[in-house]
Amino acid sequence: MLFDECYDKVIKLKAAALETIYTKYPKNNWIHICIDGSKIPDNVEVGVYSELFALYAFLGPFRTNFDLKLEAIIVLIEQISVRTVQFKNIDIFADSLSAIRAIAAHNIAESKIIDSYRRTLDHLASKGMTVV
Repeated sequence: MLFDECYDKVIKLKAAALETIYTKYPKNNWIHICIDGSKIPDNVEVGVYSELFALYAFLGPFRTNFDLKLEAIIVLIEQISVRTVQFKNIDIFADSLSAIRAIAAHNIAESKIIDSYRRTLDHLASKGMTVV
């Protein structure tokens, strides 16, 4: 019985999360993009997925999970900036709060990766795009 109760709660939470996402960022106005990465002993890989495209990149060994989340976001933003299909509103789903905070902070970037990402975001904003 305990499993059924937990499963029901998970289903309800998922439904509430999706309702919030689709209410705040409706699919007819926003492109929803998910990013993730994994670290295996000899390699780090990242993936980017949306209904319009999927991208995968192998980053090599000696990277941290934090690095791979940042790289996934950068790969995504770089791909969006060179696509011929123009996106007006982009909603990125990432599971790394530390990467999101590092990018969103208003301090001097601690790494070239974060600085590069911020410059790319500024470039997209100058083209009239909204990225959240």
